[in-house]
Amino acid sequence: MRFAILITLVLVVAAIAVMVNRRTLASVVTLPNGLKVEFLGTAAGGTTFSTEKPWERTARKILPRAWQGWIPPANSGSCSSGTNSFTVYLRVTDPTGAPINAVPWDNYLTEDEAGFRYPKEGGYCSFGGTPGQKLYGVILRAFPRRERNFLLHLTGPLGATLATLRIPNPLSGPFSEWTPESLPITRTNGPVRLTLESLTENGTKDWRHVSAQWHLESDDQRWTNARAGYVTFQDATGNQGSILSPRENAWQLSTRVHRDRAQDFLPTERLVLTNLAVPNSGEFVGIGREASVSGATVFVRGVGGPGSLYVTNGATWVMLPAQTGQSGHGSTSDGKTSVEYWDVPTPFIFVEVSGADSDDDVRFRLTESSGREIKLDAQGYNTSNNRRVYVEHIRSSEDARSMNLEIIISRPLPFEFMIDPKKIQPTKGSRE
Repeated sequence: MRFAILITLVLVVAAIAVMVNRRTLASVVTLPNGLKVEFLGTAAGGTTFSTEKPWERTARKILPRAWQGWIPPANSGSCSSGTNSFTVYLRVTDPTGAPINAVPWDNYLTEDEAGFRYPKEGGYCSFGGTPGQKLYGVILRAFPRRERNFLLHLTGPLGATLATLRIPNPLSGPFSEWTPESLPITRTNGPVRLTLESLTENGTKDWRHVSAQWHLESDDQRWTNARAGYVTFQDATGNQGSILSPRENAWQLSTRVHRDRAQDFLPTERLVLTNLAVPNSGEFVGIGREASVSGATVFVRGVGGPGSLYVTNGATWVMLPAQTGQSGHGSTSDGKTSVEYWDVPTPFIFVEVSGADSDDDVRFRLTESSGREIKLDAQGYNTSNNRRVYVEHIRSSEDARSMNLEIIISRPLPFEFMIDPKKIQPTKGSRE
């Protein structure tokens, strides 16, 4: 009797597997190079995704261990660009069994039922797989969230579509409707009155962006020469990007107003260090100066010559001479000892900033004692626990005897406007 029940369960599981496979085959496309791309599923935000099907999970529970070898192995992982992102998971297979060493498309974008294509924004991750297979997660920040399904285009060079998949959308609403305001729109934040006068769409069909025309006023001389930066948009469904669907009633436009001129910043918004030594190759001169700047903490750790800087367990600092061809940043760890290193082919300044807001702009200016400016190559920063690490490469410092460093943190004023996308004026070619 028990054997008959077991056989019945096996048959049920096999029938479910056949039905699942039939449904999956409809979500497989072939790229021009012969690689097959299979839609596996979706996940919101950073939710972990697994290739394990419900019937596979059930089979692992009820079948004897000796019989489980025919159940496909499961892979799991996650990738996102925030809790509001949406990730589509794909399996890429090379029928020849050759390893897949690179993502087989240049870009991707989504399209709604009216033919509107959302901008090419997001990123991707890869994980799991076997020889001849790899799993990819493509991250969407903007897509047709109100629709039950949408098109995902995988594109190649020059934007040509390589293949298209229809993706079911488990997050299709309902969503609220926003109400736009009439242009011009004026907002006040602190000492700044900012008026949005008009909006213009630029670019081509697949690479579009919107530029804004502003009028800025202030009674504070430190802000009269400020400027509004780039604009970003969000709609009622949670989409974010440089341009969104014109079928939405309203978009929320966000921008930040920054000051550009160094003379417009107060002493509390800057840190100035003078008579810094010019280090030799393989030398790191510690400074250890800490100060509060615009509410953030700035720690100027030191100035280094060309070489490799090693930091062990965040405490032991060692500088070695430069080696030809080495450049970049990395880290290693064996669970007990962690080593972070920077290979820098030029002299550099090492600065740490903690407690800065995400929109804060950290600016560096380096000069000789004579006042001549020494150019810096900005290297960006690494962020962990709200800490930024700046390794600013110094260009052409050979003749300098000593250097002066100025660090300014520009904390912008945020502004938001509710606009009607139908009032955006197109330029020639922007919608062709």
